[in-house]
Amino acid sequence: ENPVKVIFLYGSWNRRLCSIVEEAECLHLAALPVLEKLSHRLLKEETSSMGTNLLYLTVKVDDDDDECIDVCTRSLQDGGLEAPPELPCVLLVAHPPTNDSNAKMRVEHVECHDLEQALVDDFEAECGKLASSAAAENLRSSLKEAWSRLFDAKGNLLPPQPKQSIRNTTTAKRRVKTEPAIRIFVAGDKSQVGKSSICMGLLGALLKTGKYTPSDLAYIKPATQCEAIQLVEEFCKHKGITSCVPIGPIVYYKGFTRSFLKGETCETSEDLLQKASEAVDTLAMGKKVVIIDGVGYPAVGSIT
Repeated sequence: ENPVKVIFLYGSWNRRLCSIVEEAECLHLAALPVLEKLSHRLLKEETSSMGTNLLYLTVKVDDDDDECIDVCTRSLQDGGLEAPPELPCVLLVAHPPTNDSNAKMRVEHVECHDLEQALVDDFEAECGKLASSAAAENLRSSLKEAWSRLFDAKGNLLPPQPKQSIRNTTTAKRRVKTEPAIRIFVAGDKSQVGKSSICMGLLGALLKTGKYTPSDLAYIKPATQCEAIQLVEEFCKHKGITSCVPIGPIVYYKGFTRSFLKGETCETSEDLLQKASEAVDTLAMGKKVVIIDGVGYPAVGSIT
């Protein structure tokens, strides 16, 4: 009998899962042992009655590997796996009996709403135990549901159910852009210590790795005391980093503290913090890394 494959697909942009896989490999474990632990426990009865084994495979998809993304999301008829483009995902792959020439390979997607969190929770659970979080519970029920769509009660492979058309690789790539950006905040203990220079150096270093394009990066100084053109702004223009906001929504002009205490600014502390937060959130959309430049020193703007 062909084993049923439990395939875990995750992207290089799924940073928490990348860390887990690396940690598991360092411990000389399976690439994602939680899947093996989970599947073995939940499907033990089904696999035992059928005399079927489970084979675990882990595949990492790089965000710039168009061919791999295409193979994963392509339909079975076209030689793909019919994986959903929004990684990570878990697939159950079953092959028909060798004596049935008419039957075809079946793939079922384990439809879990928060798969990444579920896997993290189960991986971090106490040794030998499964996590009790809502995400982990959802993954378990989804795993059993996917199995029931593959096999009937007697272990016979079921015909595929009609599915919506598989989305193309463009959608898969778009998923990369919706992952939360890494945010790096650069602060200092006093003014004029080189915060903006550090920001510029970080941007340059990220570009130099070759893993980031100018469109992947962003720079913002949400609060500032100086409205003059800074070198980091010129650097961004020169390197093509168009998502550059050198002067954010908060400007601590001369006399700002006095005006704020008198209520002349027409904005509360909550209003100002919200403006800064929204400016960063908006800029971070579709980016991989956002460099956030601090202002002055900790006391600057503390009145707000």
